[in-house]
Amino acid sequence: MGIIVNDAFELESGVRVTGFYVRLREVDIINNANSNGEYQLVGTFDYFASKNARDEEKEILKYEYISIGSTTLDRVHDQLYAKFKSNLTSFENAQ
Repeated sequence: MGIIVNDAFELESGVRVTGFYVRLREVDIINNANSNGEYQLVGTFDYFASKNARDEEKEILKYEYISIGSTTLDRVHDQLYAKFKSNLTSFENAQ
């Protein structure tokens, strides 16, 4: 599961990329006893030039950490994807 992002972002080299593929690679769950039963969910999202680049195990363009607080551990991936998508204007789900 991943998403195709149509928003543009600029690589350090100055190249602008659109239509790239993003997947959630890793999730860390931190149980913080001082936060009134709230868990800290941290997701590592990898950016690839395309879905084919991901399928062919090419190098990532960049990665990004997304962190949210949650009182439930239900559908952790969905919660992190929802937060990631909230910063986008144009995307589509990819299989």
